[in-house]
Amino acid sequence: AGRPCRWIKLLGHLGEGRSQPCGSCDNCRAKEEHKGDTERDFGPVARVLLSALGAGYNGQAWSHAEKAVAQHSLFSQLRPRRPTKVLKEFLPALEAAGLVLRKTVKGQHGAYDVYSTTPQGQQALRGLSGASPPPLMLPVPASVREEDRKAREAADRVKAEVEAARKGLAE
Repeated sequence: AGRPCRWIKLLGHLGEGRSQPCGSCDNCRAKEEHKGDTERDFGPVARVLLSALGAGYNGQAWSHAEKAVAQHSLFSQLRPRRPTKVLKEFLPALEAAGLVLRKTVKGQHGAYDVYSTTPQGQQALRGLSGASPPPLMLPVPASVREEDRKAREAADRVKAEVEAARKGLAE
């Protein structure tokens, strides 16, 4: 699972075969560093993003879609709560999964990306909206790993405080 080796993908695109991962690209390193935790079920996050894009924001820049995401009723139900800037980090994974289409548009003031759901994304949304939605495994973004690290550090601090208090009571 996880993202494929960039060299395998690149060489395949160029018509050359390579079966063994390189072990040195970002995807290979992440797979090794986070063994067993390269992907997680981010179905609820995908549901919010796909719902917002499908609710009239198909083909809109993120700045417009972000407002729809923040105001979407499902956004407030996400656990853990995540800011919209973190949710944006899921768009490349949804694009890689074929659920979202990203198109770069040249505007008057520069280029920007617009996002829309694909037919496969609309089908996935119907499944994610059911009574018992299937898992939607996506790569873990860096910001989520950072949230995890901060939560572990906070838990370790509390654990150390509790242990110190226990020792103080025992004396």
